[in-house]
Amino acid sequence: FLMAVKAFCSSLQSVALSLEHDGQDCLIDLTYAHRWVPDTYSKTCGCGLVEDRSNLEKTPLNTAYHTFSP
Repeated sequence: FLMAVKAFCSSLQSVALSLEHDGQDCLIDLTYAHRWVPDTYSKTCGCGLVEDRSNLEKTPLNTAYHTFSP
């Protein structure tokens, strides 16, 4: 089961990376797994559902990170 979950998450990450074609770095938060553009004017995630907070830990997309547990 865990192997299937990891494969699914990896495929989602591959899709997210393929959609990023303008060379801009993007981040993913480790709480809600939403996509963020490192922009000083952006106060919400890419879809607009989550507002940025100082305690929201983010990591660059396509890097090794701690296990995500929703």
